[in-house]
Amino acid sequence: MFEKPVEAARWLLDAHLQRRAFTSIPGRQANDSLSQAYDIQDTFVDMLASQNGQPVGYKIGLTTPRMQEMCGIDHPIAGVVLAKRVHHSPAEVDSAEFVRLGVECELAVRLSRPTANPGHATLDEINDTILDVAAAFELVEDRCADYRALDVHSLVADNSWNGGIVLGKPASLKDIGDLRGVLTINDATADQGSTRDVLGHPLKAVAWLARHLAERGRAIKSGDWVMTGSVVPTKFANRGDRFVLSIDGLDPAILTVR
Repeated sequence: MFEKPVEAARWLLDAHLQRRAFTSIPGRQANDSLSQAYDIQDTFVDMLASQNGQPVGYKIGLTTPRMQEMCGIDHPIAGVVLAKRVHHSPAEVDSAEFVRLGVECELAVRLSRPTANPGHATLDEINDTILDVAAAFELVEDRCADYRALDVHSLVADNSWNGGIVLGKPASLKDIGDLRGVLTINDATADQGSTRDVLGHPLKAVAWLARHLAERGRAIKSGDWVMTGSVVPTKFANRGDRFVLSIDGLDPAILTVR
């Protein structure tokens, strides 16, 4: 069992470098708290930042019933997006950089300023901070995890599997509560969902993140992008695949996997 977050973070970094399959962190105890997992995540992200740039936003995972069912986890989780892992549509991503590349379909929102009261912000207050929104993909590095028995503590510590994001062209939309999203893979419709599936409204996901960060003495910063969660279950990519996510009122996000 690792006694310090830095020891667990080093183990995670080595697991990625060695391209080992996802497993629970050695010595994980049933009574370990999620706060401890986020302590490890903070240290792990600091290690990743030397090669991948500084934080520029956050991902929120497991915000829809379909994603929670897929992972067997009934609450949201958060991770950090690093600058050099941000791609702009149309984007190309090398599948060889991932042990297994998962693609998730999301509405991303960018904040113009922090919320005034992040621990108790209302949806109206959060809505006033939104600068623009975009159709987006999250690139997930699950390292061939077994979804039948996921360890949420180890998942959170592993930066909630964020491997990057692909942002479509930003736009200003006032009503984002029920936008239809359609995913095509290689020109065939693969799945669809709605932003209303994200905790009932994507701004509720942003509110959850604001509270989560406030509890840890942090806040969403001006200019940060927030990935609000996938409206359809994760799709695993093959070399040559072309993903297109169309969300009502927005330019599509386009990703080619090479």
